[in-house]
Amino acid sequence: MTTLSLCLIIKDEQDMLPAFLEAVAGLADEIVAVDTGSRDDSIALLRAAGAVVREQAWTGDFAAARNASLALATGDWALVLDPDELPAPGFAAALRAVAQDDRFGAASVVIRNLLPQGHHRDSVLVRAFRRHPTVQYRHRIHEDATASVLEMLAVTGGMLGQVPEPITHLGYLRERAERKDKKTRDRALLEEVIQQDPDDLYVRFKLLELARFWGDDALLVQAAHSTWSAIGAREALRRELADAPWGGELLALLATGRFAAVDARLDFLMKEGAAVTPSPAFLLARAELLERAGRSAEAATDFQRCMALADGTVQRTTTRPLLGLARVALEQGHLAEALRSIDAALSHTPRDPEGLLSALALRRADPAAFGDFAARHLDVHGPTDELARALLQVGAIGAAEEVLRARLAADPEAGIGILVCDLLRGQSSNLELELTQEQADRALRSWIATVRGALEPILLDRLRAVAPAVAASFPWLVDAVASAE
Repeated sequence: MTTLSLCLIIKDEQDMLPAFLEAVAGLADEIVAVDTGSRDDSIALLRAAGAVVREQAWTGDFAAARNASLALATGDWALVLDPDELPAPGFAAALRAVAQDDRFGAASVVIRNLLPQGHHRDSVLVRAFRRHPTVQYRHRIHEDATASVLEMLAVTGGMLGQVPEPITHLGYLRERAERKDKKTRDRALLEEVIQQDPDDLYVRFKLLELARFWGDDALLVQAAHSTWSAIGAREALRRELADAPWGGELLALLATGRFAAVDARLDFLMKEGAAVTPSPAFLLARAELLERAGRSAEAATDFQRCMALADGTVQRTTTRPLLGLARVALEQGHLAEALRSIDAALSHTPRDPEGLLSALALRRADPAAFGDFAARHLDVHGPTDELARALLQVGAIGAAEEVLRARLAADPEAGIGILVCDLLRGQSSNLELELTQEQADRALRSWIATVRGALEPILLDRLRAVAPAVAASFPWLVDAVASAE
């Protein structure tokens, strides 16, 4: 009987561990973990579940911690997960089927990274393998064992299997990332590695990704100029850029960071893009620049090419290019074609803000079609925050408030949206919300941004006019809406 070890590294994961332990119940014959300095009840929770836990100081090296967890394992196979990764119900049986087949020496798994507005990105990673002394993790951050696993398979003659049932990853949800202060930690590690090895192009790419994820424009500009300077005319780095699956995405980030003007960004991608492997990230970035430059036919071609590729990212290969094609169709006067593309995009990501706003805006002239779309979306997908905001932005304030009231019991911050709707209609609100001032301020700022994006500027004018009415609770509001454009 093939045995399986579940290997973890942890630090202050008590909030995630109960759901994780429930999701992996019965999955492995043992759980082994390396704790790098928890100050909460993580260790106690794991030990209560029967796990073997080793405590060791954090050295700023994720690969070292991973390898220490592998050293604790005694099973025939090792599966490497994090506490914010939850296997689907059928995952255990599918992995066991691969592990018990002597032909296989490792298995790739689908990591489904949840993103805002209901989006997700799938990554296929090698996370399960027969234990072997040569299998080790590499890279201090964004650690990976794939290279050593493939080397082991080449020596042993084993095959790489696949587990199709996904593992849901919660780590890219902004609230969790902020709570763990991942930006500060990851930036420090990435910059340290770059200082030690300026030619590590992959780590430079990860630093640019970090800047984009956190919306840190200053870091993006700094890292882009530094990276392009490092690449220069060096043949080895240019070959790596050309061969890497992330090379096109790196170029797109470099264009954004190095140039402010659309034409300059586009010229850079047109010139340098011929040397990299086409990828959805690159084609989407170039298509959107072509569209902004007025080159609609070329943009449509890149949007279509983007959809023909697959990289596990729903946004890049369906939603974003479909919405791009809708914009091109509108520019050409093809309303029905635009609506088909928008509705197709929403079939993949029903909560996409641009898709919802476009779908409602293009149906405003037909009240019956508008009402049918909103009602159908509400019936199928429920009272989502994104639907409420889109309704507000097209001027359907009453409908937006109805959606928010349906959300209120589960989401107290929806009450701030109701307050905004009442203010815009000149009505008073008597809601009692269990929110801290910080939570209320944050929610109201997000609704100001929503009103700022409304199709009719009169909504922002109305909010400016009534802001003094709630100045006692939100003294910053008058200045905030006065300066909003």
